[in-house]
Amino acid sequence: MKRTITFLLILFSVTNTIAQNISNIRGKVVNNENGQPVAGATVKLLNRSQNNTVQTDEDGNFEFTNKAFPLAVSVSYIGLADTTFVLSAAPQNPLTVHLNPASNTLSEVVVSTGIQKIPKERATGSFDHIDNELFNRQISTDVLSRLDGIASSAMFDNRPGVGSNNLSIRGLSTIFSNTKPLIILNNFPYEGNINDINPNDVEDITILKDATAASIWGVRAGNGVIVITTKKAKRNQPPAISFNSNMTLIQKPDMMQLPYMSSADYIGVEKMLFDNNFYDANEQLGYVPLSPAVELMYKNKHGLLTDAALQQGLNELAQYDIRRELNKYVYRKGLNQQYSLNVSGQSENVSYYLSGGYDDNTSTTDGGYKRYNLRSDNTFRLSKKLSLDAALFFTHTFTNAGRPTNFSSLPYARIADENGNALPIDRYYRSNYIQETKQNGLLDWTYRPLDEINLINNKQKTNSLILNTGLNYDIGKGLIVEIKYQYENAQGAGKDIRSMASYYTRDRINTYTQVGTDGALFRPIPLGDILNESTNSFTSQSLRLQLNYSKTWDKHQLTGLAGAEARQANTTLTQSTQYGYNPHILTTIAVNYDTDYTLYSPTGGIAKIPNPYFTSETNDRFISFFTNWAYTFDNRYNLNISARQDGSNLFGVRSNQRFTPLWSVWW
Repeated sequence: MKRTITFLLILFSVTNTIAQNISNIRGKVVNNENGQPVAGATVKLLNRSQNNTVQTDEDGNFEFTNKAFPLAVSVSYIGLADTTFVLSAAPQNPLTVHLNPASNTLSEVVVSTGIQKIPKERATGSFDHIDNELFNRQISTDVLSRLDGIASSAMFDNRPGVGSNNLSIRGLSTIFSNTKPLIILNNFPYEGNINDINPNDVEDITILKDATAASIWGVRAGNGVIVITTKKAKRNQPPAISFNSNMTLIQKPDMMQLPYMSSADYIGVEKMLFDNNFYDANEQLGYVPLSPAVELMYKNKHGLLTDAALQQGLNELAQYDIRRELNKYVYRKGLNQQYSLNVSGQSENVSYYLSGGYDDNTSTTDGGYKRYNLRSDNTFRLSKKLSLDAALFFTHTFTNAGRPTNFSSLPYARIADENGNALPIDRYYRSNYIQETKQNGLLDWTYRPLDEINLINNKQKTNSLILNTGLNYDIGKGLIVEIKYQYENAQGAGKDIRSMASYYTRDRINTYTQVGTDGALFRPIPLGDILNESTNSFTSQSLRLQLNYSKTWDKHQLTGLAGAEARQANTTLTQSTQYGYNPHILTTIAVNYDTDYTLYSPTGGIAKIPNPYFTSETNDRFISFFTNWAYTFDNRYNLNISARQDGSNLFGVRSNQRFTPLWSVWW
């Protein structure tokens, strides 16, 4: 709802007055509460013979030329009280017009489309605006968590395993391609991980949700657009230092709340299936794992266990609960720590905003995430009409995978004895088969979940750099030309070391072990750790030229823009696996990836040693032309026309298929 704040000083009617002289008028409109210039204020001459209207520039300045005196002048701005005064003669010095905040009104809401900022009342289409106060109601170290629950039509899927694809805007719009919303950070698409953005740097967020977004940002806006605007120094602000810190303690999940079937009931189902010979085929194979309860039943059936001993064993199993094991040995309390420091200020010609952030998160499964943020955002006023913007964003993240949690589906499974020693669970092979292979010289094929917890060594590092600069020139008569450039680079590296003590490595080595006619063993996959590495790199450059226009007269207001944008994005990805890795001397052992080996498996088969070496590089280019015009009559009736044409090497093979036109009209 638009709230107009009116500040009236003196309303003077000029009648029967003959002009005394003709001169120019220069002035500046400022907010009387904080002394900041008021950009976009309407300055109007009320004389019928000189009914002219101008708007103040970004520094609050305005000018009339060749005007006859006396003059009645009206100054208004949404959110501040209007004022009207009379100039009987040309002022000797530039005027300073002070506007006071109006009572019983709220400040104007301005939304950003990523290309322009407009009042909420003139914004068309479907959108959500989250201001700084609403955004900071929730405490978290990432942006998306703060949006959860406060952004309508933004749906979060927080189920385990969903990962970074947990957000959708107004449902699923893409099936076979990228389903993520388009992220716009300070006027340009952001290709990095949105969770790497420091939420303490965010000023406000606008979510665009319909076809209007596509006419502004093209086909990638089909899944919605999240426009993020970061903080900058406020006008005429003295140097200020702000420090923010928060710590969030995360209680470990209570696994006893999960709706598991009780161990006694589960054993009852297994007894019913056993009586109906459900497990006989697997028992005869000899290598397919059976549950501890079913093992006891077969021992009783073969006369190796009395009925009393069987019942005692089943009763003992019924007392165990895997959920208690997980609570005790797997889950811990988590802790999220966040620290942020920023320094900002503004002089007559320079405004600056410097910020640094540090986050240290530990999950309930001992997973670690650390993030370092450094940001600099500066504006230099080179002249009255020309200004230069320069910004730098740097982010370093470190991620350490947490403990595995999916050990067994048996409700009475145990991963440790009374003394905390690791217990085995038959995962893929039966225990008697494992003992047989061990006697034949193979590595121990036993799976002990509690030991696996301490063998995780999966780490990821990323570095991200964004350089953003732009020139703004006020041509005059409502015309402003902008040229903006952005360079973005992200480098990532991952290392996953599978220790030889881990089940994964022992299983891989055993599976490819060859047995000679004399019983001798040959291991095509050598003893040692298995190293999985990945590297990725992303580099993009964007250049945009844009012309903005704004004019107000009588009851009419016309604003618009037109521009062109060129962009290039290069992505490289490499993945590799090396065997026989020694982490102490950093050596590996070469293997033969071309030979088909007979698998050491009860089911037989042949296969080559997995060689997941993969490398790829893509280079995409985009060119766009866009325009947006809005006409307002009497502050009540709006007409908005928006159009965009995207060209890319992605759309089609033929040149006439590489441009996609998009447009929208709202009134």
